[in-house]
Amino acid sequence: MTPRLQSELELVKKYYKNVEVNEESNREVLQIIQYPLPAGWDKDFIDLRIIIPQGYPITPPDNFYVKPNLRTSAGNLPNNYQDDGTGQGMPSWSWFSFHMSDDSGQATWFPTNDPSKGDNLVSYIRAINDRLKEAN
Repeated sequence: MTPRLQSELELVKKYYKNVEVNEESNREVLQIIQYPLPAGWDKDFIDLRIIIPQGYPITPPDNFYVKPNLRTSAGNLPNNYQDDGTGQGMPSWSWFSFHMSDDSGQATWFPTNDPSKGDNLVSYIRAINDRLKEAN
């Protein structure tokens, strides 16, 4: 684990108790166990995974992964979601297509040399939470 990732992991742990980074298939994966879901889902908590890409933090994380069978509170499949993450190299996980860009495709990821400033894993998780607030 790089010193940068270690620093960011400590930042994430300020907000979530059950956090770990593991190496899987030659890549690092951040996992939050029992991530609290906003209203609008059929569960209150779910395990959440983020793949740390090569070139991080210049290269932002892309997509996020949850335990399978997540549905909206109305029982619907969420938008931009697949129950089977095997094609993404994440068997036994479902995935959300999720990118750090605006509707026009402009990047919205701006890390700095100081992990406590600019974009980092905490800001990525906050963006995930904003996506999950849509509950669709």
